[in-house]
Amino acid sequence: MLETEKCCWKREYVANPVRVPFEMLSVPIPKDYDPLLTKQYGKWNVFVRGGSIHGSVIFDPDKSYKEYLK
Repeated sequence: MLETEKCCWKREYVANPVRVPFEMLSVPIPKDYDPLLTKQYGKWNVFVRGGSIHGSVIFDPDKSYKEYLK
């Protein structure tokens, strides 16, 4: 699929939006959002555990940060 095909949506995908709550707003989204998101992102609803730019992050609320600086 060409990159330009990802941003071309069928009219019926966006013709009848529904409103969903998002934080303090009510946001219109396409009624049939699944085919649109699948076309755009592939397996959009599969959780992928990402990495950290900081490597292994150590968090221990019982230790002072000064102990880790030693």
